[in-house]
Amino acid sequence: MAGLLTFWLPNHWTKYNTCCQVRSFFWANRQVMVNRHACEYFEPIGNGKLQLIVQPELANRIIISQKRAKGFKEWAES
Repeated sequence: MAGLLTFWLPNHWTKYNTCCQVRSFFWANRQVMVNRHACEYFEPIGNGKLQLIVQPELANRIIISQKRAKGFKEWAES
């Protein structure tokens, strides 16, 4: 498996949704866009939020907000 890449995305990150294959990537939060193949599993952490576990592991936790959790689950199951 290739290493995890980090990119700096200037200005409004939402415009980058149109340049990526929507089925392969998901904006977990404002800092992290994840690829489907990097997702190991997710677990509830309270108040409707999810913690996403990815491979390779990251130093910081990836938290998916209550607002994004439903969309993430639908994306993950599709």
